[in-house]
Amino acid sequence: MAVCTYLHYEVIDSFVAETKACEQAIIFSEELGSIIQDIKAKIGSFESITFLLVGRQANVVAHALARESRRFSNPRYRIEEALSIGLHRVRRI
Repeated sequence: MAVCTYLHYEVIDSFVAETKACEQAIIFSEELGSIIQDIKAKIGSFESITFLLVGRQANVVAHALARESRRFSNPRYRIEEALSIGLHRVRRI
């Protein structure tokens, strides 16, 4: 399952909001599909690879970063800040 949120400005009624949500869901699923295809194409270069689905508690740093990213309307790429957010979250457990 994947989740995606988008800000929509100047939405005049619920019909427009729901229509935009449907449109964005289609775009998102197309993008996600191409990402999955890229991953499948690249895993052949590894001798061995394993993918695991873990719960939120096992992945607290990624979850904290995902929550933090919701504050911004544009993508942000941060390395040092990501480390400090992750360490802060892990220390709280």
